[in-house]
Order: sequence, then C-alpha cells, then structure tokens
Amino acid sequence: MSETSKADSNIPDFQINCETKEGEPYVLRYPRMSDCDGMVDVINSLVDEKAPVAVEEHIDREKEPEFMENLLQDIEKNNGICIVAEKDGKVLGWAGISKAHSENPEEATLFVMFLNKEGRGKEKGISDNLLETAMSEAQRVLEIKKINLWTFEKNNRAVGFYKKHGFLETGIKGYPKEHYGETWERIEMAKDL
Repeated sequence: MSETSKADSNIPDFQINCETKEGEPYVLRYPRMSDCDGMVDVINSLVDEKAPVAVEEHIDREKEPEFMENLLQDIEKNNGICIVAEKDGKVLGWAGISKAHSENPEEATLFVMFLNKEGRGKEKGISDNLLETAMSEAQRVLEIKKINLWTFEKNNRAVGFYKKHGFLETGIKGYPKEHYGETWERIEMAKDL
C-alpha cells in the first residue's frame, strides 16, 4: 500500500495544538502512513542511545509499513488508539494503547511510549501531555476503565514517570529480557481510570 493509504481516510480527525513549557509549538494527533519513517527514526534513535526500551536493534524500514497498516486498522476498528507528537513536521514520539493485549474488554495495554531526545525532558512537558492525551482518548474511544503496561524494573525514570501519572505496580513480574548483556526483569503497572 502507498504512503497515502486508504486506511488514513478512516483515522479520526483529531489534533491538539500544544506548547511546551518553554512556549514551543507542537501537535498531538493520530498517526498517518506518512509517519512511518519518522516513527522508525524515533525507535532507531532510542537504539542508538541504548535506551532502556525493549528494542535493541535498528528497525528495518521495509517491515514498518506492515506494522503501520495493522496499527491503523486497530484504530479504525476501535481496538486501539495511537497519538503522535509532532513538531515542525517531525515525529518526536508516540504513545499507543490497545485492547489486543487484554482479555478483559474494560482494560487495555499501553504497548508503546517512545519519545526521542528532542521530545523528552521535564522542562518540555511533552511526555506528560502525550501520555495524558493518549489515556483520555483511550478511555473515550475504547470505553475502558483500566490501563496496564509493562516496563523494565531497572528503568527508574519510566517507573517514576508512570507513578507520577497514577500507575501502581501490580506486584507481577516477568518476561525477563537480555538487555545489553544484563538480564532485566519487567514489571507490570496499572491505572484505574
């Protein structure tokens, strides 16, 4: 399918014009097929940083359009939402929440929350706004009452960030992963909406 996929026409016309705490404009919106390269760039920048995320190798640009098609189909079928943060036409990151990973129809999973270096930082507020917007949109569109997520236990920044937004550790651990030569345990966190 081409970059101007017919799936784009079924994506909600949702856009919030925002400003960083420093007064710089950015936009929160649903993704389009044309965001594919920008989303790959964000993931690959995190790999280059050796960031504590589940991906350790560069994403192949040839495989990403298939992921985007599936993501857009989930959005169209109200099985998931995804919000992209964009500044000056460049994707800074995105957050995705899906019902596909949950057996309970009133629950969904935050399956991705990525921001590149340009988009991160307490002084900017983009990550806070991105997560809150994604949760609000998921509650509205997916009609859920709870969001779950998994993060690395050693990723103190992420654990603290999610706690700041009302997520609590459930006590469930699992899915250990070799991460740059170390075994990292993942923990589950959840938030009632």
